[in-house]
Amino acid sequence: MKSRINPNENNASAELNQLVHLLAQQSAVLQIYHFASLGRAEKLKSVFSDKHKLVKRVYYLFVVTECDTRPSLQLLVEEQNFPFMVMVSQQSYAELQKPQLVSNGFLAKVFNTAKLLYTVTDVEAAQVFRQPNPKKALAKAIVHWRNRTTMATGFMVAAEQAVEHGHERVALFLMHHATEQLCAGMLYVFTGQQLAEKRLHRLIYRCACFSTQPLQHLLGCSENEMLIQLLEKSIQMDRVNEVFDLGDRSIYRFLELIESFMVLAKTLCENNFRERQLELDEKQVQEKCMEASTHDGMSSDPTQE
Repeated sequence: MKSRINPNENNASAELNQLVHLLAQQSAVLQIYHFASLGRAEKLKSVFSDKHKLVKRVYYLFVVTECDTRPSLQLLVEEQNFPFMVMVSQQSYAELQKPQLVSNGFLAKVFNTAKLLYTVTDVEAAQVFRQPNPKKALAKAIVHWRNRTTMATGFMVAAEQAVEHGHERVALFLMHHATEQLCAGMLYVFTGQQLAEKRLHRLIYRCACFSTQPLQHLLGCSENEMLIQLLEKSIQMDRVNEVFDLGDRSIYRFLELIESFMVLAKTLCENNFRERQLELDEKQVQEKCMEASTHDGMSSDPTQE
């Protein structure tokens, strides 16, 4: 039997150790990395506002598995009803060995900087991951984001048309897809991660590993939480003609929420692109200065005369 160790057990919280213990019991689990946390906050209770902050801590884990696991480890931890939330990303060892992943920015960050919580002692690194070329990575991120926003915009245009024709459930279905595209696009822009995640609630929480603004915008008050739940319900219903009751909520409130979220998402990504381009420009200037300095030094060297 393979021996297993938790190298950071004494430095991890009791909650993390509880998670590691649960996941380590799964025979397919080889390694567990902790790459982000979202802290606990007090809930605001006021007669003047229904806004509230997060009341649960959120842990972000990356798990290396021996093979593909079904059901997913994400479902496993959700079934435990922990007093905290967990976002699990997982990939099989064989998948991680693929040559095209060697310059994957997300994996490079996880394997080179995240905290290793658990490992099978005899497991070897799948490969050495490195950060992609910054210029190429920025170009790919811009193209990826443009494609995502094009799809999201198309869904929103179709949603508005559906509202005009009285097809509210269809409009909700389309708005769900628009929000999904925006969240998935932001995840790639900020982390380099591409997920096959379809649950909107999870996608929103996954985005919080790089910025809490999407989470605050979509789930920052009880009314918005209910709107997102209804969006998720719209896509889970089996029959097109199944009765869907919005209660006293106007369909235009959904449009307002998702349209404003699109503005936020675009702003966040455009700022990200701008900052990355500035870093590239500054690096280019520094390299030119170094080249000029080296050239001047060689010119003044008497041994070169």
